[in-house]
Amino acid sequence: SGGGGSEDGSIDIENVGPAKGKGVENIPSDAEQWTVDMAKECSQLCGIPADWLWCHWRAETGFKAENCPGTNNWGCVKSEDGWVEKSSPSEWAKYFARYITGNWKPNPAKAKSLYEYVKFLQEQDDGNPYCADDNGSTTAYYNKLVRCLGNKGTVL
Repeated sequence: SGGGGSEDGSIDIENVGPAKGKGVENIPSDAEQWTVDMAKECSQLCGIPADWLWCHWRAETGFKAENCPGTNNWGCVKSEDGWVEKSSPSEWAKYFARYITGNWKPNPAKAKSLYEYVKFLQEQDDGNPYCADDNGSTTAYYNKLVRCLGNKGTVL
């Protein structure tokens, strides 16, 4: 699985991507600071560029709590127990870092571009795309993320 916490409170995540904390400059300048901080914190843990995470969550929820069941669930993630609930944006960042680097095949943390990140989300080996709203279309979901970000994001 994708790692977990240790006794000292640090997070050990396997398969960490190469872009810890990168991409903040690609997030729109009018973004609320707490959303940027949350994306940067998650990026520092999982290595996925902060701008990819930010536009992913913005596309899912618009950073409005009423757009997704669950508390501080900015990716509309559902578990076997129901909608994921976290106590704060920081707890969401930590959870999502472990979630996104977990049992995904192919692993989104290995992506080299926003398009590839979306492709890895949408074209899972189990046949279940991350975003069914777009009928699993990589191009449709990618275009949604680019519209939220206003650019094509970090390229590694």
